[in-house]
Amino acid sequence: MKSLSKIDYLFPKEVIVSVTSRCNLRCRMCDIWKSKKKELTTEIWKRFIDDISAVGVKTIVFSGGEPLLRQDIFELIAYSREKKLNVCLTSNGTLIDNDIADKLLSSGIGVVNISLEGPSEVHNYLRGGGSFEKAVAALEKLRQRGIETTVATVVSRYNYRYLKEVIKFADIYGATTVKFQPFSNLFLEDKTKRDKFFLLPQQCEYLAEIIESVIYISQKRGISTNPPSYLRKMPLYFRKGIRFSKGCKALFYSCPVDSEGNVFPCWMLARKDMLIGNIAQDRFEKLWGSNLHKEIKRKIFSYGCPGCMMSCYDEIFDNRHHNSAKIRKLLGISFYQRKLHNLARMLKSFIYFSILRIRFYTRAKLTFRNKLKRVFTHLKNRKVRINIKIEKKEAERLVKEIEKAKRVLKQYLEES
Repeated sequence: MKSLSKIDYLFPKEVIVSVTSRCNLRCRMCDIWKSKKKELTTEIWKRFIDDISAVGVKTIVFSGGEPLLRQDIFELIAYSREKKLNVCLTSNGTLIDNDIADKLLSSGIGVVNISLEGPSEVHNYLRGGGSFEKAVAALEKLRQRGIETTVATVVSRYNYRYLKEVIKFADIYGATTVKFQPFSNLFLEDKTKRDKFFLLPQQCEYLAEIIESVIYISQKRGISTNPPSYLRKMPLYFRKGIRFSKGCKALFYSCPVDSEGNVFPCWMLARKDMLIGNIAQDRFEKLWGSNLHKEIKRKIFSYGCPGCMMSCYDEIFDNRHHNSAKIRKLLGISFYQRKLHNLARMLKSFIYFSILRIRFYTRAKLTFRNKLKRVFTHLKNRKVRINIKIEKKEAERLVKEIEKAKRVLKQYLEES
């Protein structure tokens, strides 16, 4: 693992990579397939996976286009798992037959996200004839193999009446989560088509009622979905749009990369003047936290972000991540504070997984001595080396935190 002395900025928790712009469908709300962007080689993507795992990224999401069109996608998934990353794949589901499902299982995929827009007639109208039947068949094949599935729905004038049905479909086919996202013209070449998908004022009122039903039904059926505060803002979004005056924390904890390797602060700001760099030309740790990256974030913070309701950023509505004071704090933290922040995240993870391991050994009915021996053997094998120069006061503070963590672990062992 890379020493923290070389990390001088907060790294994202999640990276979303569009590995291809190719797609086998021609959905009405998406023109990504028209862009015909170049694709990076397997070796470059593997190098990128090495980089993000080394700096503590937790999750990688493979999207597109349709990522299953890449022949090396299973190799990339398996390699990501080797690097201890949580892996999610977004797909329209139409290519997932028994063979593909088996390959996804053997690759170690964590979650597969399938697009579902509503009942058969609605889904097929938006995504193409026969796509609904293939999508639900994919959900069933993945469930049979014990692969966790989630459902993604783009809310628009065509399907807003059927959001409750989407929850029911998810329940029937064993999906654990449904993510609703209001239509955006971000992925359309012709931006004037926006009005065909946006809701009329009277439809927004009906949508507000449907949202309440969705929240109730999802909780009753045990299906996870977007934060209620996010869902309840959809009618407002369709009427007036959403704008954050001072940006949001997605700028700090999420990182989008397109199929050509371009890194942007977020998908809504994926344009030339917001380009942070390219992973085919530079290593990720050099790009993220660079002076250019910091300047772009300060610019967004100063002028405000355009605002969006991308479902991959929906937690900001629940946790109020766009609070300007919090973001200002992130922008203004000192060099040593950044070091301690990253170290604190490591320490928190260290304590959490240590307690989990202790619980496991407790259930195994081992003696106290063997419990202690196995825990410390595990910790030793992690080979976490911390090489960081900090001021004396901060060092003393850090030592106290570590001693406190040791006492907590010891106390827990004794109580067990």
